[in-house]
Amino acid sequence: LTSSRIAEAKARAQEYPNVNVDNSESFELIRMKLMARSGDNAIESMNRMREIYEQAQSRQEDVISARYGYAVALINANRYPEARQQVGQLLQHDSEKPAFMLLSAELDGAQQNYSAALATYESMQKLYPNYRPLILAWARTLVDAGQPRQARDILRNYGRSHETDHQYYELLSRAEGMAGNDIE
Repeated sequence: LTSSRIAEAKARAQEYPNVNVDNSESFELIRMKLMARSGDNAIESMNRMREIYEQAQSRQEDVISARYGYAVALINANRYPEARQQVGQLLQHDSEKPAFMLLSAELDGAQQNYSAALATYESMQKLYPNYRPLILAWARTLVDAGQPRQARDILRNYGRSHETDHQYYELLSRAEGMAGNDIE
């Protein structure tokens, strides 16, 4: 390539208009969840996410995703009453959004209210059958609730028709082990 060809290419590239791409709500929720779960100290993460949430409120931008991240951080910090309040607000915004429903069930599971968590997963299965995050969270909660056979059955059924990965196999082996079975 000659320097004149490179210069021509740069000139053509500068003629293209700038395109601003807005992040989707799903992207922002995932980003906030990762931010809330990053770091070694749950209290520091909670405080950081509270600041982000308060800033979003004052700017009236990205309030929902910031609230979601704050709720995740509150659960990680075992601040369940405050988390329940934030999750309730999220569900008022959109009661059928999978991320909010999963977070509600995660909160119930963290508080060892397994019946409420499992009821949420069962209702989600009707709305979002074979949704991978649901299946894994549901099976994990069943194992935690002392119902490894049900977890195994849910995982095996899912694995028959969907791609599996290490998370799937780790959870399946845990369920099989707790059920007293060898891994097949």
